[in-house]
Amino acid sequence: MDIKEIYSFLNKYKKGEYIYYGVLHRFFGNKATEVANYLVKNGLATEETFLRCPVCDFRDGKLSDYVNDNSYECNVTYCSACGAEYRLDNEDAHDTVWVRTDKLTSYCS
Repeated sequence: MDIKEIYSFLNKYKKGEYIYYGVLHRFFGNKATEVANYLVKNGLATEETFLRCPVCDFRDGKLSDYVNDNSYECNVTYCSACGAEYRLDNEDAHDTVWVRTDKLTSYCS
């Protein structure tokens, strides 16, 4: 894993912007998961999980918002776009993204 390449990649993002797995995979290929783990471990990004409707693929909010809400006790929610019912613990309904933090300094070798 090339650290300079990671920092160069991160410089394209501002604090709070989402970094999607597909983008990581496009830039880093089969090392995308390793890069994502590096970002989190080193405080360069935080990981967030969003709900994605398994019927229509609509991204329906952060899982943490549902966990903090009473709807998680029921473990079921309804898609805001198509109305489909789905379980919050259904991993097919989860999308993980990474959120760029402000802990980025230029990399010096």
